[in-house]
Amino acid sequence: MKFLKKKLKIFVALVASTYLAILLVAGHLQQVSAKTTGFQMTSSTAAAISSKQSFDENNASQLADDKSGDASFLLAQTFVDLTGDWQGNDGGTYYLRQRGSELFWYGEGTPISPAFSNVYRGVRSSSGFFVGSEITGNWIDVPKGVVAGSGTLNLRIDSPTQLRTISVTGGFGGSVWTKIRSGF
Repeated sequence: MKFLKKKLKIFVALVASTYLAILLVAGHLQQVSAKTTGFQMTSSTAAAISSKQSFDENNASQLADDKSGDASFLLAQTFVDLTGDWQGNDGGTYYLRQRGSELFWYGEGTPISPAFSNVYRGVRSSSGFFVGSEITGNWIDVPKGVVAGSGTLNLRIDSPTQLRTISVTGGFGGSVWTKIRSGF
C-alpha cells in the first residue's frame, strides 16, 4: 500500500509539473499557489524545477517528498517571445525574429534613405528566452544606410517588452529597445 501511495504522489507531481510547464511556456505564469492533495511545494523546489530543461521521475519524487514550507511561490522565469517590431532609443525600428536558440533582426533609422541599416544574429546564452537571459551576437550595417560598421552586441532581456545592451563593439548606437508590436 505504501508503494502505491508513493507512486500516486509521483504521478500527481508529474501531472502538476507538466501543467506548470505548459503555463510557463505560454508566458502566463507569474504566481502559482500549489495546493494538491498529498504534497506542498516550497519555493526552493519550484526554483529547482523551473531551472531544469526536463522533469523526470526523480524530480517528481523530490516534489512528492517535499512536504515542508509554504505552498505559494513565485517563478522568476517568464518565457519571452521576442518576435515583433521594436523601437530603439536610437530612433530606429527593428524587426526581430526569434527561432530556436537564435535571434535575428533587421534595423533601420527610417524606411526611406536611412542613416543606418543593420542586421543582427544572436544566440541565447541560457536554456531559453527568459526575463534576465542574455543574448550574444554580431551586427553589421548593410548598404541601405550610409554607415558601414560592424561588431559584437550582447543583450539582456529586461522584460517581455524591453531589451538592453550589456556590451557592444564597433560603435553601435542603440542601447535600449521597446517592443511595439508582437508577431508578424
